[in-house]
Amino acid sequence: MPIPISQLKGKANVKKAGGKKIDFAPIAKRIIASGDYYTVKEVHEGKNLVNNVVSRFRTMKLLNKQVEGRRMMRVLVKDAKTKRQLFVYGKFDEAYVKANK
Repeated sequence: MPIPISQLKGKANVKKAGGKKIDFAPIAKRIIASGDYYTVKEVHEGKNLVNNVVSRFRTMKLLNKQVEGRRMMRVLVKDAKTKRQLFVYGKFDEAYVKANK
C-alpha cells in the first residue's frame, strides 16, 4: 500500500554510506612499470593490485580514467583460449597508436 506524503516529511535526515575508495595512482604506476597488459579482471583480482577492494566496475572506471589522461592504453585483443575479444590495459605506446590509426 502506498504511503502518503505527510508520513515522509520527517525522514529527510537519511545518511548515505559512501562507496569504498582506493588510491589508484600507485597501482597504475605498477601496471605501467611492469610493461605488461592486464585485463580488468586481472587488475581487480591481483594480489598486489586492487585485490577485490572495490567493485570490478569501479576498477574498470579507474582504468578508463587513466586511458583518458593518456597515461595508459586500452587495446582490443582476441583471447586465443576462449576466442573472445577483450580489452587489455597497459603502458601508453605512442608508436603503436600512430601505426594503428
